[in-house]
Amino acid sequence: MFTIDTSNLSPEQLEEVMNGPALDPPPGVVPNFDHPPNENYWGIAADVICSFVVLVVVVLRACAKIFCIKERHIEDWLMVPALFIYGGGVYCDIWMIKDGGLFVHQWNIRMKDLSNIFRELHIGANLCTVTIMLLKASILLDWKRIFVPLGTRNWFYWITWVVLITHTVFYVTWIFLVNLSCMPHQKIWDITVTEGHCLDIKIIYTVAGAVNVFANFVILLLPLWTIHHLQMSKKRKGGVYVVFGVGVGACVAAAVRLHVSVYLLKSEDIVYSQAKLYLLALAEMTCLFLVLCVPTIPRVFAELGRTTKIKALLPWCSKAGEGDVVFTTPKLSSIYRQWEGAPPGSADSVGVLTTVVMAGGRDDRAYRGTTGILRTREFTLTTEDPTLGLEIAPTDIEAEIKEYHDYLRTTMF
Repeated sequence: MFTIDTSNLSPEQLEEVMNGPALDPPPGVVPNFDHPPNENYWGIAADVICSFVVLVVVVLRACAKIFCIKERHIEDWLMVPALFIYGGGVYCDIWMIKDGGLFVHQWNIRMKDLSNIFRELHIGANLCTVTIMLLKASILLDWKRIFVPLGTRNWFYWITWVVLITHTVFYVTWIFLVNLSCMPHQKIWDITVTEGHCLDIKIIYTVAGAVNVFANFVILLLPLWTIHHLQMSKKRKGGVYVVFGVGVGACVAAAVRLHVSVYLLKSEDIVYSQAKLYLLALAEMTCLFLVLCVPTIPRVFAELGRTTKIKALLPWCSKAGEGDVVFTTPKLSSIYRQWEGAPPGSADSVGVLTTVVMAGGRDDRAYRGTTGILRTREFTLTTEDPTLGLEIAPTDIEAEIKEYHDYLRTTMF
């Protein structure tokens, strides 16, 4: 940590040091304390745009969960503190702009102002870390609910839990390490405290950045791998990729943040480099909110009847194209089908009919509150009857539901 020994300085010498630059300027550079060159406009623009985007997607997700899906789960409740802590991180940036400015070189800052800036950076780093931890936990729980069939323990289920537990333990450990990195605690930001000792905080930030990048890529690839194996048209699959692929932005921001952390290991201009780290963390947090909220937003537009363009890309919204029918999720229906092959009703019709059974029918009370695909079935139809259609008799539907419930009772723990 940056410290200054004031024990052997006279009051006049101490005043001179504390009013001097916090870092020796390069040759030929004169410190500018009153009007230092800065790039505050980047911070203000980022704060306004990111905060607006986050508020919009969070409100849309809340509307979808409360009024459309009418279900709330633990990931929805975790999003609430994440939003407020995110707001605290934005406030820290405003605090920084007011006190010292963003992208201000340390030689343009007085030594006496450095402790306040370090305290703001320390608080902001903690708030960003907690926000990222809560958002990633929410995303993993949400995707487990979407992609893991009820009552099953497949590879997606176990990988999700391993990543969730590992990432939570790591971030909790990181928070303890950062806040206990100096003894006494005040030495973390107070440059006048000379007694005690500190860990190398730069190493901690770099290791945390590397783990964060790895976790982001794992979280991004989990749903994309599953989507890749879905049987649907390329157009629709592309739409699903877009919805679940917004996490690319979080991966890019985390990777660049790791690069800046490595650069910070060799840099003495801490204040200037920390401004880059904050803006990248802000971008990553915003992308994580998008990852969590975007998959549920189409439900809001579906309720408003404004899904003309969305229906063409998202398979769960409506009818797609000729010979390929996907049903919107109704409140009480339990059977959904997608036909791939020759148009129904033609002679010698051969194709694949995918049947998806969802909880929500009259015999599904035990499974209400569950979202996602519960079971799929595929089979091939070959017939010479030109009157063949996709309608299945009610007795067949009831038989499928009964068979599915028997299957759940034998597989659930």
